Amino acid sequence: MKKINIYLAGILMLSTTFFTMSGCGNNDDDTTAAKPVIYLYPEKATEVSVSLVYNGELTCTYPDYGNGWEVTSYSDGHLINQKDGNEYSYLFWEGKSKIEYDMSKGFVVKGEDTADFLRKKLEYMGLNPIVS
Repeated sequence: MKKINIYLAGILMLSTTFFTMSGCGNNDDDTTAAKPVIYLYPEKATEVSVSLVYNGELTCTYPDYGNGWEVTSYSDGHLINQKDGNEYSYLFWEGKSKIEYDMSKGFVVKGEDTADFLRKKLEYMGLNPIVS
């Protein structure tokens, strides 16, 4: 079975991720990764093991993460979860972490410019309109 380790940095670049900092409503020092979604597009049907390397607590996963996701991924992007046999379009997780992010690199985008920015960057990365 093909193994794929998804590191937090990769997830931040390849998924729609929003962060809520402590000054925006959290009463603790945790940073919430609020909408990381993982899409898989192999060239042909492939059994894939996806595991997160995340320094924090997962608060929600879909489908259930357990010790990782075991899926059959198809070139059109649909997934069959091997644990429950159900079909999914993506893998979702969110979590809380005490990681301090270095905002001196990457992109800082005004809220009202986010949709246009993500559309352009996802197109540049070769992702389809369903993902963006």
